[in-house]
Amino acid sequence: MLPFKATVLGPKALTLREGANKTTQKVGAVSSGDDVMVLELARTRTGTLRARTQCGWTTAATREGRQLLDIDGDLEQLLMRQLFAKCDTDADGKLDSAQLKRFQDSLTPGQPPDFAAHGAMMAEIGAPGGLVTLAMYVDWLAKERGAAAGGAEPEPEPE
Repeated sequence: MLPFKATVLGPKALTLREGANKTTQKVGAVSSGDDVMVLELARTRTGTLRARTQCGWTTAATREGRQLLDIDGDLEQLLMRQLFAKCDTDADGKLDSAQLKRFQDSLTPGQPPDFAAHGAMMAEIGAPGGLVTLAMYVDWLAKERGAAAGGAEPEPEPE
């Protein structure tokens, strides 16, 4: 969980900025191999994963999924945990339908809400009492991604 230590990857330095938005003022840079303390993660509207460090905001992973910070764990899982905790306003480890909607919206900023898909997801998860834990959501998401990846028909062999 946050905060955590990360090491800068790649052949070139990463820019540090005042805010998560890439239009904010540059405040410095960190070189490949440098360690930083990550205090917060945020997803931009374009899909980039940004990290707030002790010195400023930088890119943690590109929208294509290339990780620029090396951590002991999965950046996406850490982002999910952080956002889940923010949406769990009663701190019971479970989200009701409205809290889950806020959680999903925070995972995909800038995309219009899909209320039909949200309702179908809640029904598919089959959350007892209408409450969803992070583990239930992650399990459902893994099944959805697996179905999407495995749903394609294989290409026929050329003759």
